[in-house]
Amino acid sequence: MKIKTLCFIIIFLSFFLFACEKQLNAESSVNTISPTISITHSWQEMISDSFLSYKDAKGNIYFSYDEQEIWRVDNATQESTLMITGLYYGLSFCINDNYIYYFTPEKTLVKASIENPSEKEVVLSQEQLGGFGAPKDLAVCGDFFVYRDIGTIAYLFDLKKSERYQLHDDVDSMAIWNNKLYFVEHARRTFSLYRKPLDQPDAQPELLLGKGSTWHNEDSGKEFSIPKIYSVYVEDDRLFFTQNNGELWEFKEDGKHKLIKP
Repeated sequence: MKIKTLCFIIIFLSFFLFACEKQLNAESSVNTISPTISITHSWQEMISDSFLSYKDAKGNIYFSYDEQEIWRVDNATQESTLMITGLYYGLSFCINDNYIYYFTPEKTLVKASIENPSEKEVVLSQEQLGGFGAPKDLAVCGDFFVYRDIGTIAYLFDLKKSERYQLHDDVDSMAIWNNKLYFVEHARRTFSLYRKPLDQPDAQPELLLGKGSTWHNEDSGKEFSIPKIYSVYVEDDRLFFTQNNGELWEFKEDGKHKLIKP
């Protein structure tokens, strides 16, 4: 009887010690989760849900979140900082020459210092910008400000002349590169890439790639002999465009465009 009792006590103690060790291991694993990983994961999720993002020369990332906020992620520390609140729309800001330019809910164009975002200055009023409905796709190039309204019209405001010009009335995707506007048309569905100098806002756009006219059903077999351009953008001071077959190309002035992603 004593032997049975002793065996029972030994078995009970073994199970008890095993359960305690398991509980301690569980608590230890919870307490050793790195807060750095959690923070990094947080802003990465925010960027994946962002409307628009930029990377400056130092590798810092600026992105719009929740439509009305602009955040910065420091490349060195990986810390995220809220820079601007009161953004009109997630696509209505840009970074240029150590300043953040953005549209406010009052439809004014404001610039704020990157070093001190509380230092703000109204650059253009709603009246100067034309009293549009919903500004977006903002780009700054010297004294030229290029933007779209809620529709597809692209405007240029010349700060020196204090004049506003209509660059094109059917812009879908657009980018500013080497003081020129590059764009793809929208409603006309030409799927073509055009170029227009910013200092010649009244000039006719130059056709660069595509057939330059609307595609119809009878054109269905020509997608790859005549490329359909879907979008254009600038990254690291290089111009890129995408095609309907999924290809990504780097644009070259000499016409010898470089295939980046087949």
